[in-house]
Amino acid sequence: MRIYVDGKVVEFPDGTPQEEIEKALVSFRRPDDGTAWMEDYSAANEVGAKEAALIGAGRTVDKFATGVTDLFAGDAEQAQTANEQAQADQAYAQLQDKHPVATTVGEIAGYAPSGMIPGGAAVQVAVGGLTGAAMYNNPEDRTKQGVIDAAISAVPYGAGRLLKKSMGANTGRLASRADDLGWQLTPAEKLNASALRRLEASMESFPPTAGPIRKMKQPRQAAMNRVALEAIGESGDDFADDALLAARARLGEVFDTTIRGNTFEIDNAFLKSLAETEGAAKSGLLGGGNTSKIVDNILDVAAKGDGKVAGDTLQQWRTTLQTAAHKAYRSDTATKEYADALDAMVNSIDDLVERTLPGDDLKAWKLARKQWTAVKKLEKSKAIHESGDVSGRKLANSLMSQDTQGYYRGANKSDLYDAARLSKAYPPMPDSGTASRASIPMMMMTPPAYLAGGNLAARAYANPKAAAHWGAVAGRAATQSEPAPNSPQAFMQAATGGGTAQALSRDNRQRQMLELMNGSLNPTTNLYAQMLNQFRREEEK
Repeated sequence: MRIYVDGKVVEFPDGTPQEEIEKALVSFRRPDDGTAWMEDYSAANEVGAKEAALIGAGRTVDKFATGVTDLFAGDAEQAQTANEQAQADQAYAQLQDKHPVATTVGEIAGYAPSGMIPGGAAVQVAVGGLTGAAMYNNPEDRTKQGVIDAAISAVPYGAGRLLKKSMGANTGRLASRADDLGWQLTPAEKLNASALRRLEASMESFPPTAGPIRKMKQPRQAAMNRVALEAIGESGDDFADDALLAARARLGEVFDTTIRGNTFEIDNAFLKSLAETEGAAKSGLLGGGNTSKIVDNILDVAAKGDGKVAGDTLQQWRTTLQTAAHKAYRSDTATKEYADALDAMVNSIDDLVERTLPGDDLKAWKLARKQWTAVKKLEKSKAIHESGDVSGRKLANSLMSQDTQGYYRGANKSDLYDAARLSKAYPPMPDSGTASRASIPMMMMTPPAYLAGGNLAARAYANPKAAAHWGAVAGRAATQSEPAPNSPQAFMQAATGGGTAQALSRDNRQRQMLELMNGSLNPTTNLYAQMLNQFRREEEK
């Protein structure tokens, strides 16, 4: 047993009679030579094992709340958080040194109540994994910690097989591209946590927590529209003002001005591409329409010009074929093979122009051609709604069929393709009304679950900026209650006639745990916060 006198600690064997302790304390004297015969004082010395466990639980919950905030924060806020957490860790480390077992048990207890959440093992593991994955820590440790914490919730239910489905940090290229495109990911999407996504879906359907989740997702449509408009060289908020028609007119003018006045030699690459297009069109079941006649007409003109074609003629061919292809894709009578063949002939002409144009004309041509390709892909996808919004998922499905190499195999990593991939990769959770979407309301009705997942998670998502004030709430400070009977502090009072550090009484502790489970967030009753402040004050002396 340890007794504290004059800022120092004295050890007594367990079982020492109270009379002997009191006698020793009364006769106790400091050596005249000032030798250090006792441990240096620390505020951690004033905390018993039970209180240490309670503070450990508070540390867990505080790190969870801070971790959720950190997922949303910018660079400046993250730097401030790192500084605050470093100070907290330094103070808490003293308590860990004094009570390693108690603090560890307390840290686990901080989220163990998640196992009491109704809804089956899957939901319980989800919340267990949620706390660890969102804990404030360095990014490399978050996933590992999430799996460990999920395991703690899962063990009582034999649900270890669910762990791999719960967590796995999303560090892939696509996730890193989200910020570049203005596509804010939710914590569940950042962590690639399917179970946490179900929790977010429940939050989105529960009125008190729905607003922030929906607010996070609203910019996605604006980002999809913006990326699509930029891909075709236009600007604005959506496609409601005939942006496609405006792009067609502008790009047509670029093509006209760069081609006209130049002469183009019909080379072998051009002839080969026409032959391949004709062959592919004829191989279809319904044939390629009059593609052979079109090819013959092109060859006749080239022969008359001694293998050369004027820019005006080439642009006329291009415009005619382009218009015919546009109509064929929308026609009920033209075959797909025919429409594809017309489109391929336009590409053959564009390739010929690109091989011939000089300098600035070539630069303007390449940009216009790139934007024109985006126009065609958007038109073919039929992804633009009447409202002017672009459906990223429709575009993704169309690109997958139009361009397997570029989209599915990842050869094309343009903004348009990646925005479509993001829409496909992070679809909204279906609003099915199933039990998984009811997890937040269930948490709210279960006090321990309210602590572990419901209240804290909902509030942390609902107002991340205020999460610094939602640390662990564990009741009143130890210094505000009477010493427990037969505790070292009680012995100290009897021997010295004065009050030193005090312990939580049983009645106070029960009352404070009820406050904790009911979601009390009053900083003045936050034992964890007060103890850290006490540590800092004592160390500064």
